[in-house]
Amino acid sequence: MVQPVVTLSVHHLGTARLWARTLDGVVGRLTRPSASALGGNRDASGDGRDGWQTSRFVFAGAMSPYCLGFADAAVPEESLRWIRVPAGSAEVWILEGDSRGYARPVPVSCAVARNGTRYLAVGDLPNFLGVTVQSRRNELPFEGAAPGHIATVTLQQGRECFTIATETNRLGCNITARTSGDHGGAGFRAVDGFSAGDTYFLSVEVIVRLFQVGFLTRNGQDFFLPRHAIAYDQLHPVRWAEDVGFCTGALDQVDDYIAGQIRDGASSLAVSIVKDGRVVRSRAFGYACRFGSNPAAELPAQLLPESEWLPATTATLYDLASNTKMFATTFAIQRLLSAGTLDLDRAVGSFPGWENFTDSANDTSGKWAVGGRGGVEARHSGKATITIRDLLQHVGGLLPDPQYANRTEAGALFYQGGNTLDRSGIIDAICRTPLLHPPHTAFAYSDVDFMILGLLVEQIAGETLDDFVEREIMAPLGLHDTVFTPLMRGFLPTDIAATELNGNTRDGHVDFGVFPDGTAVPVRTGVIQGEVHDEKAFYSMGGVSGHAGLFSTVGDLSVLTQVMLNGGLYNGTELFSREVVDEFTTPRSLTGSDADASTIALGWRVHSRVGDGYYYFDCGPSRSSFGHQGWTGTLTVIDPHYNLSIAILSNFRHSPVVRPPNGFAGADFAIADLVPVVQRIYAALR
Repeated sequence: MVQPVVTLSVHHLGTARLWARTLDGVVGRLTRPSASALGGNRDASGDGRDGWQTSRFVFAGAMSPYCLGFADAAVPEESLRWIRVPAGSAEVWILEGDSRGYARPVPVSCAVARNGTRYLAVGDLPNFLGVTVQSRRNELPFEGAAPGHIATVTLQQGRECFTIATETNRLGCNITARTSGDHGGAGFRAVDGFSAGDTYFLSVEVIVRLFQVGFLTRNGQDFFLPRHAIAYDQLHPVRWAEDVGFCTGALDQVDDYIAGQIRDGASSLAVSIVKDGRVVRSRAFGYACRFGSNPAAELPAQLLPESEWLPATTATLYDLASNTKMFATTFAIQRLLSAGTLDLDRAVGSFPGWENFTDSANDTSGKWAVGGRGGVEARHSGKATITIRDLLQHVGGLLPDPQYANRTEAGALFYQGGNTLDRSGIIDAICRTPLLHPPHTAFAYSDVDFMILGLLVEQIAGETLDDFVEREIMAPLGLHDTVFTPLMRGFLPTDIAATELNGNTRDGHVDFGVFPDGTAVPVRTGVIQGEVHDEKAFYSMGGVSGHAGLFSTVGDLSVLTQVMLNGGLYNGTELFSREVVDEFTTPRSLTGSDADASTIALGWRVHSRVGDGYYYFDCGPSRSSFGHQGWTGTLTVIDPHYNLSIAILSNFRHSPVVRPPNGFAGADFAIADLVPVVQRIYAALR
């Protein structure tokens, strides 16, 4: 039997001590390095006079699908860069000091020089980068100009859309109707371009930035270098922000903005920025805890002396809130799906213990009565049709928040119980929870969807969600600071950012009711630090739930977001396949016909291709972006177009309630929804 042979050709300038291996550790056999032209073919002269070399690695008996990693042994701080090989061979171009990898270079023959700067006519871009170019009047408001009032040229590549006002040389990136309004025009900037007659020219530097390509001149010939899909085995600190396209001065202004908000009274924020496999910034600001429980009475918490405030660091753990849905539950489902042990189209009611997940079990009493305060307008049916896929897309029609732990609100659905080894009580309450909408008729973001998903992961895996996430996800990635119930896993309260001041009482404005004997239903009243804030997760799920409960640091989140940019691979481990990542981040809609306007994928929130998009991605992130937001003040942005991820963790809820019951003082700061931080980070890209 002939063994399959896979080859990897790495084209590089000058000398390099390259080596390569497969995921399972098979080292490739290096054939004799040969001189080659930039296009990947051997020089006609054979003397490599343009300086390019090709290192060709041969792998005999490699198993499909192929994933090959390569590195330069002469650069010890560089880790493996992985590429997926769809067939029996692959090639990649690399440049010294550039962490990216490139596909076959594209010759550019029509660049023009003006004052020492190279420009291209935008009408030529389709020939080089597959860009669609349209000249037209503006279709959306553009820096105060109403639609139809200014001349623009629009450059479209895939989901990305860049609009340039040709008379003023102003650029709008993926602008929406909100760009000029809600976001104060932060999505616009000046670009280096000019008009000559009916032709608009754009500088090569701007083109490189917009489309994230390389540009190289060798022996008088210009080339664009399209980016190759690269997975980074490890993250490393960047030497200079400029090495990956950021401006250090502009990033310093981001720091100044955050520090100013902290001086004005905001609690704490930690942020990490990763681009092209390099950690650009990892910073923490403010104080993880400033209040302490009142020793003389249950309420209210007291502001501590400033000398006792707990500084936030990049090692501080934060309550991720709904980002748990992504980095615990969705990761777990992606893992199970890649392993072939989960069917997305399996009905919830078909799982053991869920036989009562039926319409006849619905309890529509109390708040959840038809026409009651809970918003249930009719007695809907269709539970038997709800699948795992429906829950991931939030189209199952389930209630967003039945408030199981609050007897006053939940009524007959009330349940408190913390035994993570016995889930029968919460499963019973969920099975009796009525529908807000008929399944498959409306998007309704629901915590219950992910409570169910987390419980199903436990059933499929045969272990609790926290143990599965630790064993199958965090351990292979080498992460130790992303956990459920951190106080039970060796962490101290001082390792963790505090959230609400007076338990879940909203400073005494909320209680959970009383039992028939008149005793109060348990509710926390002290400063929450080290326990999940979310009421359902804490009281009804023992701190381990599919919708909330995970804690992490910005450092660990940098890795977790990179896993998604890598297509499921990191630290020599493929957690899930590229195909699964693509499936889970593809926008979905109820009808399929309006998917371009959707901000919903499988679990992940995504930017839409058209329309206003997902609010948190609406000014800066590309149209390819995905991620999630969390109620405690967390935000993750994963941007494949820019090969960039941002993780922001804050605890602005660690502040008094000034507008009962849910108006926290921390929400009054301009930084509170975290969008201004994202805007400023993208503005620092050059």
